Amino acid sequence: GMNIKRVMASVCAVMLCASPVFAFDAAGAKARLRAGDMGAVSSVREAAASGDASAQYLMGVLYERGDVGVPKDVSRAIEFYRLAALGGDAKAMSNLGTIYATGESGDVDEARALSMFHMAAKAGDATGMFNLASMYKAGRGGPKDMDEAWFWYRRAAELDHAVALYNVAMECQKRPRFC
Repeated sequence: GMNIKRVMASVCAVMLCASPVFAFDAAGAKARLRAGDMGAVSSVREAAASGDASAQYLMGVLYERGDVGVPKDVSRAIEFYRLAALGGDAKAMSNLGTIYATGESGDVDEARALSMFHMAAKAGDATGMFNLASMYKAGRGGPKDMDEAWFWYRRAAELDHAVALYNVAMECQKRPRFC
């Protein structure tokens, strides 16, 4: 019969070959992009094509802004943000929410924005939490819900989101029992 150790060894070898040898250095790539390094764009693009969510997020940012030699193209930005969001990138979820909330894509879709901010907030993104709270407070994308709004403002404040901290502090002054 087949030797189980040989089977396991070949499975392990296949898995090792399938995984990339070098992990994408998102922080390094961001620094190079900020410095206007055009070479960084091709390495980010390659990593994005190989399925790296942080690289897909960065490509989304480049297309949304039209930066470092990448032409501004919001629909391409949305494509990259969607891929990154599927890969679990919370910032991509938040940025998609902003695009839908502002109509940067051509259409305002507040229900979709609310849903993207909710995903971003659940994934731990402070900006997503803040934007979700603001949507609930204003009744944008769904019914007005002050309990949900303050729940998410507090969560964003706990992550040191400056405006959320300010909002919570102001609310605490007006209504000490709230705190």
